[in-house]
Amino acid sequence: INIYEIRQAIVIAPFKYELGLVIFSLISLMFMYGAGAFPMNLWLPDVIGGAPTPAAAFIFLASRIVCFAMAIRIFLIVFTQPALSPGQWAVLGEFDWREVIAIFSGFSMVIGALLAIGQDCGKRMIACLGVSQAGFLLIGLLVLDQRGVAALLYNLVVDLFAVIIAFHALSLLIDELGSDRFSD
Repeated sequence: INIYEIRQAIVIAPFKYELGLVIFSLISLMFMYGAGAFPMNLWLPDVIGGAPTPAAAFIFLASRIVCFAMAIRIFLIVFTQPALSPGQWAVLGEFDWREVIAIFSGFSMVIGALLAIGQDCGKRMIACLGVSQAGFLLIGLLVLDQRGVAALLYNLVVDLFAVIIAFHALSLLIDELGSDRFSD
């Protein structure tokens, strides 16, 4: 699969709005699963809560970083075209896929924050807040310019250090108390 050939095929024979909606929804669901964003967010708190702390940190970070790196590459190469201003892109074809990403982003922010309120252990709460954070990261794709992508990448680097520190602190707490439950 060559993403440049896929883009060229889309440029030569653009697809209709309905077909674009189906194609982009399926591709974006794949990325939402990897990022732990809405509507594929249900796995993240369960996996992170049940995994050993170092493995949970790796799963949380690795899936998110790889997913967003692939999403940037595929969305900006396959589904956009250069805009009139340098460093900006425009949507390719009739289907404006930013609407789908905006919906996923908004729901991720709200649902992740609401899920975090009811958690009773540290790893699950961090995972739920990670769902909310995925919504904020998706905004970097919506703006379709170099600043948005740079902000997304910068946020991923900050997440790298913040999540490692949070899981290290949780690991110390679990070693001391034997649990990451708030009641303990």
